[in-house]
Amino acid sequence: MSGTHEERRPRSYIASVAEADIRRVVDALLAGDGGLFSVRAGVAYRQVLRPVSFEPPGRPPVAPGGSWLVTGGLGGVGAALARHLASVHGCSIVVTTANALPSDPSATRRRLGAHHPSVRRLDRLARLRATGVHVRVEQADVTDPGAVVALLDRLAGDGVVLDGVIHAAGAIADRPLTLLAQADIDRATRAKAGGALTLVTELEARGVANLVLVSSTSTQLCPAGQAAYISANSVLDALAGDHGDLRVVTVNWGVWEGDGGAAAAADRALGTSGTGPITSWSALQHPILHEVGIGRGGSLVALGALTTECWAVSEHRLLDGTAVLPGTALLELPLATLAAGGEPLAVLSGAVLLAPLMVPDPDVVAIRVVVDPAVNSAPGGRRAVRVEARRRGTGWVTHLEAEVGGVCSDVPSEPAVEPTPESVSDVLVGQRRHFQFGSHWDGLRQAARGAVEAVAVAPAVESDEGWLLHPATVDLGIALGVGLLDGDGLWVPAAVESVTGTRRMGVDGTDLHVRRRVCEGDPDVAILDVSVGGAVCLGGLTMRRLASGAQLNAAQPETALPTLAPVLELARAGGIRAEQGGEALDRVLATGRPRLVVSNVELAALSDSPAPPPPPPRTAPGEAGSTLAAVIQAWEDLLGFPVGPDDDFFQIGGNSLHAVRIVARLRRRFGVRLGSDALLHTPTPTSLAAAVDGTSGADPRRPRCLVPIKATGRRRPLFMMHGAGGSVLNFSTLARELPADRPLYGLQARGSDGLEEMDQTIEEMAARYVAAIRTVQPRGPYLLGGYSGGGIIALEMTRQLGAAGDHTDVIVMFDTFKPIVDQPTSARKILNLAWNTRNQGIGATNDWFRDWVRRRLARAKVLDQDVARVDLTDDFRTIVGRYRFGTYPVDVVLLKAAEVRPIFISDYDWDGILTGHLEVRAVPGHHERLFAPAHSAALAAAVVDALEPFDR
Repeated sequence: MSGTHEERRPRSYIASVAEADIRRVVDALLAGDGGLFSVRAGVAYRQVLRPVSFEPPGRPPVAPGGSWLVTGGLGGVGAALARHLASVHGCSIVVTTANALPSDPSATRRRLGAHHPSVRRLDRLARLRATGVHVRVEQADVTDPGAVVALLDRLAGDGVVLDGVIHAAGAIADRPLTLLAQADIDRATRAKAGGALTLVTELEARGVANLVLVSSTSTQLCPAGQAAYISANSVLDALAGDHGDLRVVTVNWGVWEGDGGAAAAADRALGTSGTGPITSWSALQHPILHEVGIGRGGSLVALGALTTECWAVSEHRLLDGTAVLPGTALLELPLATLAAGGEPLAVLSGAVLLAPLMVPDPDVVAIRVVVDPAVNSAPGGRRAVRVEARRRGTGWVTHLEAEVGGVCSDVPSEPAVEPTPESVSDVLVGQRRHFQFGSHWDGLRQAARGAVEAVAVAPAVESDEGWLLHPATVDLGIALGVGLLDGDGLWVPAAVESVTGTRRMGVDGTDLHVRRRVCEGDPDVAILDVSVGGAVCLGGLTMRRLASGAQLNAAQPETALPTLAPVLELARAGGIRAEQGGEALDRVLATGRPRLVVSNVELAALSDSPAPPPPPPRTAPGEAGSTLAAVIQAWEDLLGFPVGPDDDFFQIGGNSLHAVRIVARLRRRFGVRLGSDALLHTPTPTSLAAAVDGTSGADPRRPRCLVPIKATGRRRPLFMMHGAGGSVLNFSTLARELPADRPLYGLQARGSDGLEEMDQTIEEMAARYVAAIRTVQPRGPYLLGGYSGGGIIALEMTRQLGAAGDHTDVIVMFDTFKPIVDQPTSARKILNLAWNTRNQGIGATNDWFRDWVRRRLARAKVLDQDVARVDLTDDFRTIVGRYRFGTYPVDVVLLKAAEVRPIFISDYDWDGILTGHLEVRAVPGHHERLFAPAHSAALAAAVVDALEPFDR
C-alpha cells in the first residue's frame, strides 16, 4: 500500500488561460457591478451570496463513533471543531501538529507561562482528551505531500478507517503587497492550499467520504495586507464539490470570538497580544525607552516617550517643520529592548517599516516595544517584535514589525569602491529637498561614491548617549547610499532583511560603507547593504521612492490605522464562539451544499475599509469661490492630498491622466478654452488660475499643436511628435533632464484637448506639424523625435521637408514599432507572448494586458469620459492603417525599451524602409513607462548622445 501511494502526486489544478477567456472575464466585469468572476469551459460565472436555510439537521450529519483526522487540530478553530466531533458525536480524533509537543507539560507551563503558544496547545489537547474519546496526536508537516502520505499510511496500517478529514492547518502572513516576500507567501499558502491539494488527491484515491476545508471570509472581504492568505483560501474555495466519491465541503468562516487568526489579529491591534504577565520591571537607560518588563517565556515590553526635545526628531524635520523620527531609530528600539532583556547580540530579520512616526509640537508620543515569546521551546526560536506609538486621544499604532532571530544578511565589510570614485561634498543634497537637518547630521568626511558602492567617515558621537544604532550616523550611511540610486524623489526605508548591532559605535569617527544591489523590477524600489564601522549592519535595506514630501506627510497613520480597532472589537464581541462553530459545522454538512459562508457578523461590518476621511482643511489662500480656490480644490480632489498655491504639478506626482481630468473640470466650471497642455505652461495652482482668468496663458499666435515644453537654449531645438494617445505631457520628465541649452518642443495631436476633430491622415498631421515647427526654426536641418507612432509622423515630415528642399539631420524614435499595419496575426501574437514571457517572465505581459483592458473599458464607456474623450489611441491606429510607407533616406536612432512589447518579436525590423543609418540603443523601462521619472535621466543621456554629433 505504501509503495502505491508514494508514487502518487497531487494533480495539477492550474490551467493555461486563453486570450478568449480573458476577454470573457473582462466582458463579465464590464456587464456587472463588482464581485468575483470565473470562467469555466468558456462560460463566465459571477459569485453571488444568498442566505440559506440553516435549520438544525433532522438526523446526525456525522456518523456517531467514527474516526476523523483534523489537521492543525491543536490550533484555535481546529481544536474547537475536533472537540465538537468528540463531545457531540463520540468520534475518535487524530490531530496533527507541525511541532512536537513538550515532553513535560508541567515544566513547560512553569517555564513559559500560560499565554505561550506551546502551553495553549497543551491546554487544548487536555480539553479534547477530557471528552473521553480516543485522541491520537501525530506530528506531520502538511506542507510536505510525502509527510501527508506517510501519515495516512500509518493510520491505515493501524486499522484506522477515516470517516472524514477537517483541514484546519494554516498560517497568516500579513504584509503590504509591495513588501510581501516569497517566505511570507510560502508560509500562508503551503499548509493551507498545498495541504488541501494533497488531501484531495490522496483521500479520493483511498475512498474517504468527506473532507471539510476551513476557509475564511477573507475571500469576500479582501482585507488589506492579506494577499497571500486570501490566495490560499481561494484555492480551498475552488476545491469545493465532488471529487469522485470524495465530498469536499468548504466553509468560509467569519471571525471567531476567542480563537483563530482573526482573534489573534484583534489582540495585536488592541494591544492585548498575550505576552504573559510581566514578572519584573526595571529602569532602562535610553534616550527614548525608560523601562523594560520581562515576562515568562522570554516576552519583553519596553515603554518610553518621545517629544521634540529629543534631537533625533527635533533635528530631522520635513520642510513644513513636522518632526519625524528617522526610520533607523525605529530599528534601534527593538535592539535596545532585547539588549535590556539580556540579548545584546540579537538579530532582527524581516523588518517592515509600516508608517513614519511623526512627533508634532508639543505632543508627547508614548512608545511601546513588544517582543512576543518564542514560537517553540527550542533555543533561538523566532519571535515577533513590533514598535508601537500612541498620541493623546488615539489608540496604539504599529510602526514597525519584525522577527527576532535569523542570520545577518551578507553586507559589505571592506570598502571596494571602484578605482576612480567620485568625491561627494554633500551626501544629503537630494534629501534636503524634503528634510531639514540639524548639527548631528553635519561633519561627514572623505565621502566617495562609485557606480554601486560608496564610502565615507561619519562624525564622532557622544559615548554616553545610549544609542546602539546612532540615528544620525546610520541615516547618513543611508543618504550616502541614496546617491547610488537612479532618479530624483524622496527615498525612504521600507523594509530590512536583517539588522545587527554588535557593539556601540566608536567616538572617534565611524567608517560607512554602502553597496547597492543590482536587481531588476520596480524602478521605484532599490536595495542597499549598509555597514557602519562593523558595529551596525543593515542587510537588504529596501528603499522606496515617494512622489513627494507631501505624500510622506499624508502617510500619518493616526487617523487611519486606529479605525481597525472598533472593527475587531465588533468581531471579539459578536464573533463565532467555539460551541457555535461546532453546531454550525453540523448544519453546514446537513445542507448538502459544497460551500457556505458562516458568520455571526454581517460581512459589511467586518470590512476593514474605513469610511473616506473628511476633506482636508483649506490650506491655500484665496476667498471661497475664487478661481484659485477652485483650481486647488480640483488638484486636491484628483491627486488625493493637500496642495499649496505654488506647488509644481509634476514635482508633486501629477501625471497626464490627472492633467486631463483637472483641465476638463476647469473647462466645465469656467467655460474657458483650455488645452490639455496647460499644465506644462502653468504648472502651479497660482499660474493655472491666472491662465483661467485670462491674465496669462499661451501666445495666441502660436499654433495650437506646438507646445513649448522648454523654449530656451542656444542649441537647435528637438521637435517631439506625440504617441498614439495624442498628448505630449509625458515629455515633461525628459525636458527636465536634458541640458539647459537644449530647447524641446512637443507636437500634440489636433483633438487631444477634446475641443477639435483629429486629423484624419498621417500626411495631414505631418503638414500641420511642419508648418508649426517652421514658426520656431524657419529652415533646416531639423532634429526630430517621435514616441511610438510619433516616429512614423516624423518619417512623413522628413519626406515632406525633403520634397520642399529642406533636410532632417536625424530622427530619434522612442520605441517606435515597425509600421503598425504589420501587426502580427492572433496566432503569431500568442507565440510572441509565450516567447517573451519565457525569456522575461510574466511581467513582460503586464502592460500589453493593461492597455488591452483600457481599450475594452473605453469602448464600454466605463472609463472616465474626460480621459476617454482625449485618448486618441484607437483613432490613431486607424489612421496609421491607411498610411502608405515609402523609403526614407534619413539617419535614425531607435531608443528601444529594454522590456520589449510582448506581442512583437524582440526587434522591430526596420530593414527596407529606412535607407539611412540606423542605430538601435536599449533604454530602461517598457513601452508604456518609457518617460517615467525613474527612467528620465537614462533616457535623456541617450538623447544627448544621439544629438551630440549634429551639434558640432
